Amino acid sequence: MVKCCRSRASPSSNYATARFENRESLEQEIVRSGCTHVLNAAGLTGRLNVDWCETQRVETVRMNVLGSLM
Repeated sequence: MVKCCRSRASPSSNYATARFENRESLEQEIVRSGCTHVLNAAGLTGRLNVDWCETQRVETVRMNVLGSLM
């Protein structure tokens, strides 16, 4: 995504390093970067899959819904 944004719209696009789980760190990074837009492409990765999300609903909602509202 960053490559696409850099080549088409904004050469100064960057990846964030903050985690959704740490709201304060996330807010500080957004302020420090001086960005005007945020593209949220976060999601749970690794051994997690749809079956895991079905049995771990609290964690899934926390990341995919609440995390986006931060």
